[in-house]
Amino acid sequence: MNKNILQIILPLLLAVAFYSCSDAPTEIGADLMPPGDGLSISTWNTLEHPVPQSSSYYVDTISMNYSSSVLLGEVVNDVKSYLLVKFLVIGEVPDSVQSAIEKDSLTINDAWISSPVIYRYGDGSELNFSVHEILHEWSALDFTIDSLNTLVYDETNDYLSQTVTDSTFEFHFQPRAVYKMLMSEVTDSVRNYGLFMRPEGGNLVLGFPALTTNVAGERLKLTCAVEKPGDFIDTLSFYTSADVHVVQRDIPLDIPDRIILNAGTIARGRVKFDLTSLPDRIVVNRAIMRVFIDETQTLQGSNPSDTLFVSMIADSAGAVHENSPSVYAWGDSTRISANITEMVQKWLNHPEENFGVRLRLTDEKTSVNKLTFYGSEYSDSTKRPYLEITYTKMN
Repeated sequence: MNKNILQIILPLLLAVAFYSCSDAPTEIGADLMPPGDGLSISTWNTLEHPVPQSSSYYVDTISMNYSSSVLLGEVVNDVKSYLLVKFLVIGEVPDSVQSAIEKDSLTINDAWISSPVIYRYGDGSELNFSVHEILHEWSALDFTIDSLNTLVYDETNDYLSQTVTDSTFEFHFQPRAVYKMLMSEVTDSVRNYGLFMRPEGGNLVLGFPALTTNVAGERLKLTCAVEKPGDFIDTLSFYTSADVHVVQRDIPLDIPDRIILNAGTIARGRVKFDLTSLPDRIVVNRAIMRVFIDETQTLQGSNPSDTLFVSMIADSAGAVHENSPSVYAWGDSTRISANITEMVQKWLNHPEENFGVRLRLTDEKTSVNKLTFYGSEYSDSTKRPYLEITYTKMN
């Protein structure tokens, strides 16, 4: 009899795998099962069979290092992003310019920073920000919003002007900090600490390619027009050697019937379903979890967040270990769905290990988007987190 059951289950599992990309699970394989062989296919969901569930969200602190983009700007009463950049000067300054610096005969006529624009949040026409020379060492590896409290920079605002188009951004600034950057190439007594851009109001945040893109023509570029009067005029260009942005946004933590996921200032969510009422000894063919978007409390930029990373929480403290099962979830403006079949099977096999899942935006480092979902305590049960399971049970 066991051999016969295996012969039935194997083609059934192959059929399940073939149909697993569908977003609307049905009683998969039910029509393939010959009657009287001791197996049955059933579909169960939390709307028709309500079970205890819980949801929440929390604010986390992570470094924006290794982000593929950096952000600058502010939308008043919503969000602001600070930007720090350092440019690679060592080995990039021509001998003629070094000689002019040594003789104190170099003039910098203009300095500007330019970049492609790859993200836009807010409907302003330009950025409102100030430009400052940083006065001590900093590291992009561990720089967070809290690091701003100890950042030392010159309070003098060197900003001059800017040009913003749909695809490019350029701003000019007083070149005194650039002169020090060039001097750092010829003397050990002067250090190059880079520039700090501080948002000053407005209604626009822009995103630029970061150093991690490793494409010189597609990241922040510093250009300066230099002159040694009566000798030469030249234009020098330098690319970033370090960059990082940090985002400031107040996230309310007292909305029990919502799940807020936020990029920039990192807010992540948790969802848990109590599955102890399901039958024993079942094989999960497919398990789909859905969360529904509250569009009235969702804020999106030019690159909308429509993908989540869903990970199985490994312990009661909410930790997600490196080897914890994780999946991507996709959706549209109304809902996002995730296939969490492996997680649900683990919870059914070991109910004591069911601590739920963690939700986070896949673009939490590269945007300031905010997605709000209806939570487990929301009054309309049809909009609460939803789980649908198709399973095989031995009769």
